[in-house]
Amino acid sequence: MTLPTASLDTGRASTPSALRPRSRRLLLATALCSPLALTLATAPARAEQPAKWTPHIEIGGKVGTKTATGETSLFVPLFQTFDRLIYTDLRGTFGREGSQEFNAGLGVRQIIDGRWIAGAYGFFDYRRSEYNNHFTQVTIGGELMTESLTLRANAYLPFGKTTQSLSAFDAANVGSDRITVREGQERAMTGFDAEAGALLKGLSLLPDGKDQFWVHAGGYAFFDDEADTIWGPRVRAEYRIDDVLVEGTRLSLHAEYQ
Repeated sequence: MTLPTASLDTGRASTPSALRPRSRRLLLATALCSPLALTLATAPARAEQPAKWTPHIEIGGKVGTKTATGETSLFVPLFQTFDRLIYTDLRGTFGREGSQEFNAGLGVRQIIDGRWIAGAYGFFDYRRSEYNNHFTQVTIGGELMTESLTLRANAYLPFGKTTQSLSAFDAANVGSDRITVREGQERAMTGFDAEAGALLKGLSLLPDGKDQFWVHAGGYAFFDDEADTIWGPRVRAEYRIDDVLVEGTRLSLHAEYQ
C-alpha cells in the first residue's frame, strides 16, 4: 500500500475543483490508494526462510482530473513472523503551486489461509496548501488483499485548526444600506473513501515480468457543517515496475478520474 496521496478539492460536490468567488474549501484527504509490494506464502514458512516482507522505496507520479502530484514512500518492516507483519510507512507528496504533504503511518498485516492478507493501519497526515495554510489529520483504515485483488477503506479525521482564512477570496457586497464582507476560507473536511483494485494479468510489457497493470474503482465523501458535501466516484489506472534501479525500488505511474 502506498499511501495513499492528498487530493485538493474545492467548491460544490458536483464540481469538486470549482473555485467559488466567496470561499475556497480544502479537502484534506490522503487517499491510501497504491498497494504495497508483498509476497504471499503458498505453504507454511520455516524460521530459516528469508523474510517475506523487506524494506522498499517507491517513487511515482499521478495525473488526474483534479490534481497532478509527485510521490515518494518508504516502507520498513519493524517486526514479522511467518504470517504476521508490523511495519511503518513514510510518504511525501508534492503538488502544483507548492502544496506539500507528509504522512507517517504504522500498520499490521496478517496472512489468512496462506492466500489472504488482512490489515489495519493509522497515519498522521500533515498538509501545506498552495496558499501556505497548514492542516493536520489522522487517517484510520483497513485492507484485504491477495496477489491480484485489493480492498481498502479509510476514514479521515482532521484535528487542530481546521479552518484557515484566505484573504485572496474575501468578498464585499455593497447594498443600499450596508456593506457585507464574507471571509474566504480553506477548510479541512471529515470524510471517508473505499476502493477495490484488480491486477490485469497477461499485460506485462517487460520480458522479466517485473511490471504490472492495476485498475482501481471506488468512491469518496467529505463533509463539514459549514461547507457543501463533496462526494463522487473515483477510477484509477496504475502501472508499476519493481526493482527499477536496484532491488527494493519501485516506479509507479497513476492516471485518475474523479
